[in-house]
Amino acid sequence: MQKQLQAEAAKLTATQRVKVDAALKQMKTQAKEAEQRLKKLTQTGDRSWASLNAALTQSRKAFDQASREAWEGFKKAASR
Repeated sequence: MQKQLQAEAAKLTATQRVKVDAALKQMKTQAKEAEQRLKKLTQTGDRSWASLNAALTQSRKAFDQASREAWEGFKKAASR
């Protein structure tokens, strides 16, 4: 009876071990996938910020140019 109980306990332990190993494998796979998604999002975010910064720089230059031209126009109008 004791040998049979030990055999059943060993089977149960082996079955549980297989389940735990499968769960660990799945967790590792999901972690790698999540890491890849995060890396892609980070790269996309970096590109977005770079694009935004470039657009703001270009906009700032255009505004400065328009301000200079307007100022020159006011100066000419005031000197007449």
